[in-house]
Amino acid sequence: MPRPPRQSDGRRPAHIPHPHTVFPLETAEAAGAETLVAKIKGVQTKKKYKPVAQKVRSVVASCPDDFRIERKIIGDPLASMPKLDPNPAPFRPQGRYTEERMLQLDREHPGFLTEAERRIMHDL
Repeated sequence: MPRPPRQSDGRRPAHIPHPHTVFPLETAEAAGAETLVAKIKGVQTKKKYKPVAQKVRSVVASCPDDFRIERKIIGDPLASMPKLDPNPAPFRPQGRYTEERMLQLDREHPGFLTEAERRIMHDL
């Protein structure tokens, strides 16, 4: 099917529908036949893969000094961290961490932590 002529600004003329437009089927009486007939068959296309020639390839280069990250760690960041008790107290519910949530966590992740690690986690 030849393409319809375009207007000077590149748009399709108003009286010619877009090829992807879906039209209703004519009934058998209107078409004068026993089967249903479509007026225009819509065409669907997918975007083509990008050719290998247009592939974006990384380039080995050094990072400019303007974009270099400088870390200035002063002192020991672990010095202010609280010490963990290796023998925590038995679990007691606090805030949103209820006994129900503790049991659910233990049930859904068996074997992830040892028993001692699990007691310390519940103490936090």
